[in-house]
Amino acid sequence: MTEHLTNGGVYGPLTFNGPNTLILDPFAYVIATGFEHALRLRSGPWTLVINGGVRSENGDAVFLVDPGFKSTLTIGPDADIYSQSGAGVYATHPTNITNTGFISGGFSGITELAGDYTILNLKTGVIRGGVDGLDLGDYAGTHIVKNAGEITGGVRAITGGSEVDKITNWGVLEGDIELFGGNDIFTNFKKVRDVVVSGIVTGTIRLGDGDDLFNGGNNREVVRDGNGKDTVTFAGGEDFWLGFLNGGSDLVDTIDGGK
Repeated sequence: MTEHLTNGGVYGPLTFNGPNTLILDPFAYVIATGFEHALRLRSGPWTLVINGGVRSENGDAVFLVDPGFKSTLTIGPDADIYSQSGAGVYATHPTNITNTGFISGGFSGITELAGDYTILNLKTGVIRGGVDGLDLGDYAGTHIVKNAGEITGGVRAITGGSEVDKITNWGVLEGDIELFGGNDIFTNFKKVRDVVVSGIVTGTIRLGDGDDLFNGGNNREVVRDGNGKDTVTFAGGEDFWLGFLNGGSDLVDTIDGGK
């Protein structure tokens, strides 16, 4: 079964039950006022294709309610997903997200709570949160983020947890990166065809505890160590490493200052 919200339609808050597919056309809108969620998606799994507008005042714009499933969400370049005080997208089960549009929330752009998932923010994609651009949750799983666009948080661009976070950035991350525990990997460049494109991070990259790996690009980077056997490799740019006296205390790290 497929739920198709067509061009020209303006809908109030909607609740659907999965497993299901939902398609929102570029000139279709789902709008919720008060504390209601705009799109409330129960059960699962879901296949979601959003090309239009989804807006909530004090709820979440897109809310995947129930744990125990795995869904996919594709957000097109004309999409505008917005929550004034909640999350643009809030997923209680692992959801693979590909974004080329605009996602914004008063708390977070995207919050994911569980499992193995990938968030791919392509070149035209913008994800913004009043506190966190991305909140990766503190639950079991490997959380993969690939960013070629913009991810912005009023406090943190990305907040990880105690599990494994793998982040590759060749776009812009505005705000701090807080990875907390887990054996995390942060890579601030990507080879695109034959060109190495370095990412931009405006805040401090806090590796947190665990045996972490940092691979720097050619732009300025500030990295703060934590406990664990970390490997930090800088390339070009005006880089700063904040180690033993600024967070890490185990003296088992490897630092390469680059060129």
